[in-house]
Amino acid sequence: MNQKLLMGIYFYPRGGSSQVVRYLYDRLRKQWTSSLYSGSLGDEGLLTNAKTFYKSMNVRTLDYTTAHSTWKRGEDPFDIDSPMQASLEDRVNVPDTLMARLTPQQISRQIASWRHLFSKEPNEPAIAHLHHITPMHNAVLQLWKKTKVITHLHGTELKMIEYIRSNLDLPLGRWWIKQMVSNAQISELVITVSPHDRDLARDLLSIPKDKVITIPNGVDLKIFKPTTLTDKVKMSYWKHWLITDPQGWKPDHDPGSIRYKQNDLKSFYNPDGSCAPILLFVGRFTTFKQSPSIRLCK
Repeated sequence: MNQKLLMGIYFYPRGGSSQVVRYLYDRLRKQWTSSLYSGSLGDEGLLTNAKTFYKSMNVRTLDYTTAHSTWKRGEDPFDIDSPMQASLEDRVNVPDTLMARLTPQQISRQIASWRHLFSKEPNEPAIAHLHHITPMHNAVLQLWKKTKVITHLHGTELKMIEYIRSNLDLPLGRWWIKQMVSNAQISELVITVSPHDRDLARDLLSIPKDKVITIPNGVDLKIFKPTTLTDKVKMSYWKHWLITDPQGWKPDHDPGSIRYKQNDLKSFYNPDGSCAPILLFVGRFTTFKQSPSIRLCK
């Protein structure tokens, strides 16, 4: 196929949507002439670096490393020519503040940085498949008039709209809602990851039913498949993931900054020495994720 596909994700690799992009783009590039655009953070070799995370893919990056260093010096990372990514979550003491807290000048700088990167495309793409709703949309719509936009929602943007509605003191909250609604409505198609998000998107973004579809996040069956393990092997995995080579991290720290101790694994055993049932939550441990509180009652 000669038509060009552009896939874009505003954020540097750090969450589930990055995994979706990696698998989806890998499949689509076999059928389309394509390019991938992504935010990036840190040197090559780090998983937050887009060229490392999306290795072997034709990825072009907007580097947030300088902006991140600016924040560490106590300066505003949104007041430079290559600003930091903003966030769909409202958190404190982080470099990526909530999008709705940016000033009009900072918003313009966000759009301009992506527009500059997109302008290096030799030809206007037929389709821009954009993940989340971010300043990427504004840049694409300003730069190309014939490109059809597909918006792929991952849930966080919908939660941000709900958050803004309940926090009307946000300076540009209403403006952001209008922007997100407009960008969704202009889209040729809006993809959601669940029926719940589909219905929520129709309501919050005022999108006609026939423009919203659901494509659940997939799973790599070459890696994740049912298998039977002995208790000894199970515990060897837990020890590796939690003690020997942990990849969890504290806010604004490197992977591995959260590390369990050997004594912590005692709770993984039943009194008879067998492995106890384990409830596993995969995700960032933030209020925004609404991870359930579990009470074990005897």
